[in-house]
Amino acid sequence: MPADQLQALIELRENVAALKAVKCRLHHEEIPFDPATNLPAPLPLAEQGFHRVGFCPPELRRERLACGHTMSRYVLRDALDMLEEMGGDPQKLELLRREVETVGARIYDLDIGKGMAERRAAELAMERRDQGEPEHTEHQRHEVRAIEAEHDACVMRIAELRDDVLRHLDLAIAEAG
Repeated sequence: MPADQLQALIELRENVAALKAVKCRLHHEEIPFDPATNLPAPLPLAEQGFHRVGFCPPELRRERLACGHTMSRYVLRDALDMLEEMGGDPQKLELLRREVETVGARIYDLDIGKGMAERRAAELAMERRDQGEPEHTEHQRHEVRAIEAEHDACVMRIAELRDDVLRHLDLAIAEAG
């Protein structure tokens, strides 16, 4: 293997190793409730909806594999593509690629689902207040908690996939060196 190709492989390995799988529970979709009123803070009528915690800073999203709004999973895809170009087992690499895409798609779906579940819980709290009932109950948050738990499982799986990609990179580097 030419030295420049080996160097590219080593750099790609470093980039993959720098990626993190963090159990953020899709925090950016959370609708905070005011502790004084136990109600969510609505947006102005023209915008409709509720305030959200908001996105993590871009530098964190760049390195977090389990974020719904990340491009970091493309680093895994690039590594798999390079490994295949360098003669890696195409069937094994394709299986890894598909699983990375499947887990990534699930994370994205969970992100959307959590946003909708948070909104439903906030709307229900407002309806209950308007009906003179206690605004917020743990039961309302059950759907949100289930989504967060599934996201935790996706975080663990994407970390395993990152580690699998690292093993393939390590083998390719060892064979080339």
